[in-house]
Amino acid sequence: IPQKILGGVGEVFNTSRAIITSLDLSAVLRQGGFIAFGHPIRAAGAFPAMFRALLSERGQHRVNQEILSRKNYPLYKRSKLYLAEHGQALSQMEEAYMSRWAEKIPLVGASQRAYVTFLNKLRADSFDAMANSLGRSGEITPAEASAIANFVNVATGRGTIGMADNAAVGLNTVFFAPRYVASRFQLLAGQPLYRGTWRTRGLVAQEYVRFLIGAGMVYGLAKMAGAEVETDPR
Repeated sequence: IPQKILGGVGEVFNTSRAIITSLDLSAVLRQGGFIAFGHPIRAAGAFPAMFRALLSERGQHRVNQEILSRKNYPLYKRSKLYLAEHGQALSQMEEAYMSRWAEKIPLVGASQRAYVTFLNKLRADSFDAMANSLGRSGEITPAEASAIANFVNVATGRGTIGMADNAAVGLNTVFFAPRYVASRFQLLAGQPLYRGTWRTRGLVAQEYVRFLIGAGMVYGLAKMAGAEVETDPR
C-alpha cells in the first residue's frame, strides 16, 4: 500500500509537470536545439512527423513503425540510442512527460505525442547520418556505434546520471529534468569526445563546430534585425 501511495503522489507531480510543459512545440529548440542549430534541414525534416503525431495517435504510430523498420534499428538498441517508448516503463519516457496520466488529458496528450515523436525521429536520423559518414557503406564498429549513440543522447537532452532506472525516475519526480540538466553540463565538458575512436571523436568535434556556426549565424542575424543580443559571457 505505501508503494501505491508513493506511486500515486509521483504521478500527480509528473502529470503537473507534463501539463506545464504542454501546449507548445518546445522540443525543437529545447532538447533538439544543439542538433537543430547545426543541422536545420534535418530538424525541419522531423517537423512533418511531429505534426502527424500531434494530430493523432495513428500518425505517431506510423512514424514509430517507420523507425522500427529501419535497417539500423537493431544497432540503435545495441548501442543504447535513446528512443522514448511511451506506455512502457517510466524510465523509458521523456522526462517532460514521464506520466501515464498525461496522455489521457486532452491537448496534453497531443503535445506529448508531438514532443516524443520529434525527438525520436531526430535521434534516429542523426544516428543514421553520422553512421553513414563513417566507414564504407555505413559499417561501423560497436565502439563507434556506442559513441555516436552517446553523442546523440547527450545532444538531445538525455544525459547520463549514473544511477539505476528506478532511482532516476524518483529523481525526475523531485527535480524538473535531471537528465536534461546533466546533458548540458556534459556537452560543455565535451563528454561525447571522451569515448569511441579517433574517427568518432573527429565526427563529434565537427558537430560542435556546426552548432557554434549555426548559433552564431542566428544571433548575428538577430542582431542585424535589431534584436537585443547579450554579448557578455557572464
